[in-house]
Amino acid sequence: MVVREGLKKGLKDSSNLVAGAAARIVSELELSGFESDLLTAWERFLVDPATSDKGCRAKSAIVEALGRTGFDDADFWLAGMSYQQVEPMWPAPEDTAVEVRGGCAFGLARSRQLSAVRKLTALVDLLHSPTVADRVHAVQAVADTESESAIPLLKSKMLGGDVAAVKGVCFAGLLRLAPVEFLPRVVRYLQHNADDIHAEACAALGESGLPGAVDALIASAKKTPSKERLETILQSLGLSRSPAAVEFLITRLQADGSDALAALHALRPACVHPEVCARVLDATKSSSNSRVTAAAKVLRGRDQS
Repeated sequence: MVVREGLKKGLKDSSNLVAGAAARIVSELELSGFESDLLTAWERFLVDPATSDKGCRAKSAIVEALGRTGFDDADFWLAGMSYQQVEPMWPAPEDTAVEVRGGCAFGLARSRQLSAVRKLTALVDLLHSPTVADRVHAVQAVADTESESAIPLLKSKMLGGDVAAVKGVCFAGLLRLAPVEFLPRVVRYLQHNADDIHAEACAALGESGLPGAVDALIASAKKTPSKERLETILQSLGLSRSPAAVEFLITRLQADGSDALAALHALRPACVHPEVCARVLDATKSSSNSRVTAAAKVLRGRDQS
């Protein structure tokens, strides 16, 4: 009770930093019963916003808290998706409301008040925003609708001439919504000439955890790509945490080649499992690479703590 009262008091504070901190706690703990307090704070920070909530620190946290605690008001989400807050910056004014718009897009994607088509239609404007972060958020929100109707939008955005970061979230969304159809398409991007597109394809394939994605990454790693691309592939295999990826990475670590350190770093996520961690540490014992042995000492210390 004392904690809840403290959070309610924080949300009423005139300082956007205090109110934002309170909202973040509500969000992280997913506490219910704060909807009215969050909405009241939201309205307060809409007054003279560039002064009362510089950087949208409070409003961004409030939107996230509302989304994570089950709030569902389509009108609120729709209004928030078009909110802008231009503040004086050097060398030019800057819109600081990107996270507000993104949070509202995610809220709209999860809303039960609108059909999938209406939600996707509303997200189209954000998909074509001049701001890269807006487009990234919009693509993620489109995928979060979990609707088959989202697939053509994501495919169109993937095939368009957008930046790598946007293509990357398209890859991830399509692998989630239609893995059978789009796994081969994303795999083809492993041969892309641009390193940033290649990296996004690797990350999407690794994070998907799909067996076919892991197989494609392993096959690509065996084709002796450049040092930078090989490290990207190995890191993406680590993201999958799949048994096949772990086995391949341990094999690269045991080989003690030039990519051993990259393989060790890639294995860190899987080292939350004691049996995997023990195998990884065992594979480093005979390494001739001083950087590998140094990194293994850190990992061993973490394992024993």
